[in-house]
Amino acid sequence: MNGLFESAVGARTSAWAHRGFYTILAAGLLVVPAVVHNSYDIGRFRLGLVYILAALGLNMAFGFAGEFTLSHAVVMAASAYGSGLVSVQLHASFGVALASGLISGVLVALILALPSVRVRGAYLGLITLFAVLAIPSVVTLIPGTGSDYGLSVPSPVLLGGLSQDATTYELIALATLVVLMATRNLIISSWGTRLKMMRESQRAAEAVGLNPFLIRAWAYVLFAIPVAFAGVIITFGNQYVTDGFFNINLTLLVLTGVILGGKGRLWGPVVGTVPLIILNFYIGPFSS
Repeated sequence: MNGLFESAVGARTSAWAHRGFYTILAAGLLVVPAVVHNSYDIGRFRLGLVYILAALGLNMAFGFAGEFTLSHAVVMAASAYGSGLVSVQLHASFGVALASGLISGVLVALILALPSVRVRGAYLGLITLFAVLAIPSVVTLIPGTGSDYGLSVPSPVLLGGLSQDATTYELIALATLVVLMATRNLIISSWGTRLKMMRESQRAAEAVGLNPFLIRAWAYVLFAIPVAFAGVIITFGNQYVTDGFFNINLTLLVLTGVILGGKGRLWGPVVGTVPLIILNFYIGPFSS
């Protein structure tokens, strides 16, 4: 009896500890625009969260489901251009553009997931890497993208009283928090167990009655949503999008962050990506 009571108290204490931690984390992230008034610095914080959100998405497919896909840059490009074109060509609101970007990203992720039916591992990685290298050629074929000159989008009408830089930062910060909490819930759910079983042994998953194609499809959808959201924020945060951003450097940075922090771990992408962001900002092209 005492053991059950102590277990219940421990579980409740753990739940409150997690809630307190996420509350502190949310306050720390959301207060940045109130402390940092420089648009350039807010933009760097926003870009850092874009990298982290993309890494969290990749961890969903690569870390939990074992799908070695390198298509995250392609998914980001699809959502960035999908939302930008809808905003420019149809004069749509930010909400409609965001929905269009997410749908575009998810569809592209599912299309690029088709080779996973036949190949896995490094072979799947190479196939999806070719898609990254093809981004500039594909963009030039799509009318209205601006080709090498890029696509300029209007400033989004979002939260009143906040600048465009602050609002897009707050959106990516909230999205990062939501994805972290959703990932934690997924890990302890039955779906988390199914993804891990697929990662360890597809035949074992089939033996217990799981549908590997359905689970793999859901893994790619869960991977694509945060990655696509990051692509939309790139477009509306900068009010400009060009294919030069979605290159091999972005692909390797996000992949390295996931591996460095420990794939298949909740905080692995964050722990692994933050040092790379700091190096990129203070030693790389953003250091000046």
